[in-house]
Amino acid sequence: SIFEISPQKTSNLAVGEPVIALLTVSKRNETTYSFNQTLQGRLGERISLLRNDIRPRPPRVHIKNEDGSYERTYTLEYG
Repeated sequence: SIFEISPQKTSNLAVGEPVIALLTVSKRNETTYSFNQTLQGRLGERISLLRNDIRPRPPRVHIKNEDGSYERTYTLEYG
């Protein structure tokens, strides 16, 4: 989206909602995977959440295979 900013008028920036949570999974080797969670706004902008300048608790991801023989919840880490 293209917008123009000038001192004489108000500009509307169509950013923000809806916010989409994205989870990217990368295979590091045969037994290790890396997870990356990001928040994205309607124009593809990255969104950060802070409360009193502090990040909230890291999100958790629940993994279960099709037959239910593997089921585990992990807490993601920042950084």
